[in-house]
Amino acid sequence: MTRNTGARFSVKRIQELTKEDLSTLLAEASQVLAVTSSLVVLDCLWQQIKTLEKTMHKCLNHTPAYQQLLTVQGIGTILAQTIALETGAISRFPTVGN
Repeated sequence: MTRNTGARFSVKRIQELTKEDLSTLLAEASQVLAVTSSLVVLDCLWQQIKTLEKTMHKCLNHTPAYQQLLTVQGIGTILAQTIALETGAISRFPTVGN
């Protein structure tokens, strides 16, 4: 969208666009087709990602570090678990800057 319009759109805004909206924003029919096709693929992938996350969430050990990471804006269950596993206990650092 940015390449074709010069404007930036949030994911939420792009998902809300109708085919008619896209037709007014994009100059060529092939661009409209490309964007709508990409949105359909992203929607399908998003549903699969959610299913995988739910399944993995049930199998993971939820440590105190994991629970703390969930309080950070933008960190979801999978990223929190990944960080908790890779970094180990955060308490091993004496201060914030380490």
